[in-house]
Amino acid sequence: MSLTGFVLAVSQTLKEFEIELLKRKTNSGMQTYLTLHEDCEADWLPRCDA
Repeated sequence: MSLTGFVLAVSQTLKEFEIELLKRKTNSGMQTYLTLHEDCEADWLPRCDA
């Protein structure tokens, strides 16, 4: 899957959950930004049990 395809898939999925994926154009391409709520971090970030 290309980067463009991945961003489109993620943005469509987030739109279904009414979450906005922020995007802006930069000199080197597009920059995306997504804010996760504290209660979602456990689902998105890997856990480290050292």
